[in-house]
Amino acid sequence: MKKLKANEGFYQKYDKTFCVSEYVMKTFNGLFPSMKDKTSVLHNLIDYSHMVKIADKEEGFKDLFEGLRILTVG
Repeated sequence: MKKLKANEGFYQKYDKTFCVSEYVMKTFNGLFPSMKDKTSVLHNLIDYSHMVKIADKEEGFKDLFEGLRILTVG
C-alpha cells in the first residue's frame, strides 16, 4: 500500500477515478480520502457468464495477422 500512496499526486490530477467494485472503491478511498468525491464504481459492461461462454470457444482470431498479440485487461 505504501507504493500506492506514492502515486497520490497523480490521482489528484484526475477529474474522476473509476473502480470495478464497491470494495475496491472503499479500499481506494481509505488510502486516498481526499479523492472520495471524485471516485465512482463502474461495473464491467460485459456480462460475466457471457465472458465465460465465449472463453470456452476454441476459435482464435480470424484475420491473417501473424505477429505477437498482447492482451491487456484494465
